[in-house]
Amino acid sequence: MRFEDENVAAINRSLNAWQLNWSHMMGNWQWMAQLGASGDATGTSNTGTKGWLLAAKYHFSKRTGAYISYTKVDNEAGATYDYRGGGTAVGVTGASRGADPQIFAIGVQHNF
Repeated sequence: MRFEDENVAAINRSLNAWQLNWSHMMGNWQWMAQLGASGDATGTSNTGTKGWLLAAKYHFSKRTGAYISYTKVDNEAGATYDYRGGGTAVGVTGASRGADPQIFAIGVQHNF
């Protein structure tokens, strides 16, 4: 992984991460779950994270459905994982470092 920040020279880091995904259809219902985690990036401490998602989608037809989901990321004190830029924003400072973002979503999806 290579991270760049306008205030710091390019940094080469590596980390170990894993993710487990599950999806199952029961009639018109699609149930989904995800669980994942990463350890500390090399040369750092307290930069690991854990995250999970639970979701359900009801298919009204082949192309239209309604969904509900909840996603949460638990960052260690030095981690900045969120839902943008490929999942991590190294170099972010201030209040976002160590924050634990979460999303509750409900909606209707139609595929054209």
